[in-house]
Amino acid sequence: YLTDRLTSEAVEWITDHKDQPFFLYLAHYAVHTPIQAKRKLIAKYRNRKPYRGQRNPRYAAMIDSMD
Repeated sequence: YLTDRLTSEAVEWITDHKDQPFFLYLAHYAVHTPIQAKRKLIAKYRNRKPYRGQRNPRYAAMIDSMD
């Protein structure tokens, strides 16, 4: 899952450079199409009530992964 991979690489980079000043800009793709999420997280949101008009369990799962 790309979101997990990018986050892991960023954390590793921060760990490797923690003793020096750095700037890391990480913009996740997860809030854009294609809407693809982990099955386990889709199931988590499938039966929930809509929140502020959001009714898509796949999108909710993508946001969960990103957060």
